[in-house]
Amino acid sequence: LLNIQGSVSDEQRLGSTGELNTVWNDDGEGLFNQDWSGVLFGAAAGWQAGSSSIPQFQNSYGQVFHGDRTGKINQAQIELMAAQTTLENAGLGSADDYLFWIDPWSQRGQEISAKLLPVAHTMRVQAEQAIILIDQAQAAAPLRENDALDAMKLGARRIDFLGFKFEAAQQIADEYNHAYMETINPTVKQDIDWTVFAGIDEKCDDLRNGYGLTRDLYRKAWLQENRPYWLDNVTARYELAMQLWIKQKIRFDQAEHEWYQTKKLPKPEDVGLPSMTVVPAGAAAGTKS
Repeated sequence: LLNIQGSVSDEQRLGSTGELNTVWNDDGEGLFNQDWSGVLFGAAAGWQAGSSSIPQFQNSYGQVFHGDRTGKINQAQIELMAAQTTLENAGLGSADDYLFWIDPWSQRGQEISAKLLPVAHTMRVQAEQAIILIDQAQAAAPLRENDALDAMKLGARRIDFLGFKFEAAQQIADEYNHAYMETINPTVKQDIDWTVFAGIDEKCDDLRNGYGLTRDLYRKAWLQENRPYWLDNVTARYELAMQLWIKQKIRFDQAEHEWYQTKKLPKPEDVGLPSMTVVPAGAAAGTKS
């Protein structure tokens, strides 16, 4: 918004007779219905003389575009912007596709995790609040441009799931490491929650299901504005991410069976987890997070 405000104001001052306001969806995944706020501010800035007011636009966007008189759509936009700012302040840029797709147990994923986990709760609450506000506004009265609101909720869900992915991955790794330490060091007694990484409806299932739900919502949002062309190229990434967590669950299930047969667990790195520093027998155990 600041870029549009400054650019168009300077263009007017220097005698420009028109403005091109574009969106960058060149990765093939972007949805135009998620761009309306920026596009319409570009229109407002182009039509209004001088420097267009960002607060005035933000306070009128929901009512003018969606017919929302509650102010909740405006607040939902602010919550989503705050979630992006939370990531930016953590040194992670924005909630882009790279963060959404990356394996949190890869080397780069671990570097991201160290920055993201301290702010994941804040970011998720901001994204979830945006969903709540949109639902409340839609329940209060019939609104216009509901396809754009569906796409907005999809964006909020992706941000929320992005935080959940890193939180769940860390919880799985912590619990498996606790279990592994107990198997190699009988003096270390941990309060192990096996259901986090093994059994039915554990975290790998949650991650698989999260990518599956988001894929279905993405497909719906895509078809609300586009022809099917290219859609399969994007949904294939969702299915690949689902397979990652399906395969990971199989690894943990196999490790659980090995435990029951031998009372031993494979090393964390042998089941796809980041390697850990092993505490030798007799050494003090670390505290559980």
